Amino acid sequence: MADPVEQVFEQLHEMDNLSMQGFMREIENELLMVALKDSPDRIMEKFLSNMSKRAGSMFLEEMEDMEEKNPIKPDDVKSARQKLVALLAQLVQRGELSIPPSIVLPDDARIKTMGTRIEDRIEGMDKKLDLLLKYVEELNRKMR
Repeated sequence: MADPVEQVFEQLHEMDNLSMQGFMREIENELLMVALKDSPDRIMEKFLSNMSKRAGSMFLEEMEDMEEKNPIKPDDVKSARQKLVALLAQLVQRGELSIPPSIVLPDDARIKTMGTRIEDRIEGMDKKLDLLLKYVEELNRKMR
């Protein structure tokens, strides 16, 4: 049985252009470059066709440069594709993006919670920053 993340990734070309553009706005270029390594032509073309010609050629140049400087490993590609599918699932779940019914998102707790874990980490960092700022204010008061 094929990997469900790979199945979704290989169906991304079925997304309409408006949804694809919304999805692309949420993706970091470097993550997309890694995910697109050795991808089927129809997937690469779908992403590139939703960029301007100039942005597309710059993207391809950066992708080549990245590959020359530090060859992309298959595990990195797999991880990047998992992150893309997790992001897609999160955007669909929040109602920010629609996908065709032919794309069935994996019913995988790791995929559904990946974005949530990142949000929890950010929230935890915010709390630590607040504590640090309170501590700095307290030190400032003591120094006066």
